[in-house]
Amino acid sequence: MPRTLMKGNEVIGAAAIRAGCTAFFGYPITPQTELPEYMAAHLPASGGVFVQAESEVAAINMVYGASGSGVRVMTSSSSPGIALKQEGISYIAGAELPCVIVNVMRGGPGLGGIQPSQSDYFQATRGGGNGDYRLLVYAPASLQELADLVQIAFDKADYYRNPVLIVADGMLGQMMEPVEFRDDLPRMELPAKDWAATGTMGERAPRVINSLYLKPEELEAHIHRLFVKYEQMRVAEPLVETVGLEGAELVVVAYGTTARIVRSAMALLAEEGIHIGLIRPITLYPYPMDVFATLPESVRRLLVVEMSMGQMIDDVRIANEGRLPISFVGRTGGMVPTPQARRRHGARPVGRRCAMTVVFAPTIGLQPRETHYCPGCTHGLIHRLVGEVLDELGVLGRAIGVAPVGCSVLAYDYFNCDMHEAAHGRAPAVATGIKRVLPDRVVFTYQGDGDLASIGTGEIVHAAHRSENITVIFVNNAIYGMTGGQMAPTTLIGQRTTTTPGGRDAALTGYPMRMSEMLAQVPGATYVERVSVHSPVYVRKAKKAIRKAFEVQLAGQGFSLVEVLSSCPTNWGLDPAAALTWIKDEMIPVYPLGVMRTPENPPAYLTSVGGPGRDGGDDAH
Repeated sequence: MPRTLMKGNEVIGAAAIRAGCTAFFGYPITPQTELPEYMAAHLPASGGVFVQAESEVAAINMVYGASGSGVRVMTSSSSPGIALKQEGISYIAGAELPCVIVNVMRGGPGLGGIQPSQSDYFQATRGGGNGDYRLLVYAPASLQELADLVQIAFDKADYYRNPVLIVADGMLGQMMEPVEFRDDLPRMELPAKDWAATGTMGERAPRVINSLYLKPEELEAHIHRLFVKYEQMRVAEPLVETVGLEGAELVVVAYGTTARIVRSAMALLAEEGIHIGLIRPITLYPYPMDVFATLPESVRRLLVVEMSMGQMIDDVRIANEGRLPISFVGRTGGMVPTPQARRRHGARPVGRRCAMTVVFAPTIGLQPRETHYCPGCTHGLIHRLVGEVLDELGVLGRAIGVAPVGCSVLAYDYFNCDMHEAAHGRAPAVATGIKRVLPDRVVFTYQGDGDLASIGTGEIVHAAHRSENITVIFVNNAIYGMTGGQMAPTTLIGQRTTTTPGGRDAALTGYPMRMSEMLAQVPGATYVERVSVHSPVYVRKAKKAIRKAFEVQLAGQGFSLVEVLSSCPTNWGLDPAAALTWIKDEMIPVYPLGVMRTPENPPAYLTSVGGPGRDGGDDAH
C-alpha cells in the first residue's frame, strides 16, 4: 500500500478497522479525541458499530458486552479516563475476554494536564484494577509502529483471550507522519470463539461470561489458569529494539516518544565523538528482561529516561539484578525532555490588552482577568451573572464553587470565591461533601452538558433525590466544546458534530436529554428553571432565575438548578451573532424556556408520597 500522511490518533482507527475491529465504544477526552471521531466517520461505513458512551465507565462495560458476544472490539481514552475504566478492565481480564484498549497518555495525577506524559506506566504494567491479572502492553515509538502494533494487538487479544493495551503519549497521538498499512504483518492461527455468549439458538448448552467465583478454591484455580497464560506471554511476547550497544559505556533505557528524543541526542553526541547505546522496550509487559543479562562488557552504567518521576526504572532495576549502576532523568507534568540543553531566558511580561470603553463596572464576584473562552462563547456572560448574584446577595465570602471538566474547567480562575476542582461529572458529589460539613456555606456547581448530562448523570440525579441544599448552574450548548465538538447528550436531532458527521440520528444515538424536565419530577428537587442568554431581555431573565436558585438554597429549601442555553460558535461553525440566532431558532423549540419546579408548585404525584423532606417531612436531613 502507498504511504499516507496521517495523524497518530487517526492511524489507530484506520489500523483497527483494517484489523477487523467491528465495534468501538468511547468517550471524548483530550488528547485522544480524534480517534473516536475517526471511528464515528469510518467504522459504520465498513459495517461496524460506533457508540459515543455517556462515560468511560459505560464505554468499558459496552466493550465487555461486545467482546463477550465474540466480536473484535476496541476502546480508547486518556489517562484519567483509563483510570475510570479499571473496574471494567479487571472484569474483562477475569472473564478472559479479548479486546484492544488505547491510552493516549497525558499528565497527572488527578486532572493533571493535557500534555504528553508517561506517568501511567505503573497503571499499565501492574494492573490498575483489582485482583491478580496482567495485560499485554505495547509502547510504539512511531506512527508506523503504531499502525503495525494495533493490527497485531487484535490477533494477540484473540489468541490469549486477554485485553491488550497500547500506550501512546499525547505527542504520538497528535503528530503526523507517513504510514503504510502493510499486508505482510504476521498473522496468527486463532481458535474459534466457542466461548462467546451469542444465544443458544436451541442448538447448544448455555454459555456464561463471568468473573465471579464464590468458592475460594475455584477462584484460586481460575487465577492459576490465568497465570499459565501470562507465563506464555512472558516467554513468547517480549519485544525490544537495541541500538549501538557494542562499544558503549553508557546505555540509555527509554520507550515511546522519549526513545525518539534519545535517538536525536545520540546523533548529537556522536558528532562530538561520544558513543552511547539505547535499549527501547516495545512491550512494557512482558518486559524484555533478558536483554539486560547479555549486555556487552563495555557497558559501565545505565541511564533511564522517562516522562515521569521514575516508574519504568523499577523494571530496569529488576532486570539489571544489581549488575550496573543506574541513573535517572525525568520530566513530568507534560514537560518533554529535549535532545540538547537549552539556555532558559526570562519571559518579558506582556501587558493586558485594553482597547474598549468600560461600560459596566466589573463585579467583585469575578476576578479581574481575561478568560480563555472562544470569541462569542457565552460562558463568560453566565459567569458574570453568577458573580453578580453572589455579590448582590452578600454571600460572596461564604460561597464555595465546584468547577467541572469541560470548557469551564478553569472557572476557579474567574470566580472570586473559594473553588474546588472536581473530576469529570462528579461536581454534585463534591458539592454534597462540602455542604454536609459546612452547611452554612453557599455551595454551587457550574457544569456543562457533557459533564452533567452524560458522565455525571448519576451524581446529579442522586443529589436531586437527596434534595441536597446546593445550587447547580447547568450550561447547555448542545455539544462537547473543550474536546473539539463531539456529540453531547443534548445535541439536537440532525445536528452535525465530529462524532455524528451525518447529523445525530435518534435510531443510532438516541434523543436529546431534557435534564430540566427530568429533574423537575424528582421528589427532592425544589427549584428548576431553564433560561437562555441569546438576547439582553433573556440575559436579565437568566439573572433573575439564578438569584432565585440561590435564594432557595439560602432558605434551606433544598436542591435548585438553573439550565442556561448557551452558544458555542466555534464548534457550531457559526459567527457569534448567528450562534445566538441558532439558540432562538433551533434550541429553544427543543428545550423550551420556563420554570419547571418551584417550592410552591411540586409535581402532583408528590402529594401522595409526602414530598421532599425540606418542609419538615420524614426525609429531612
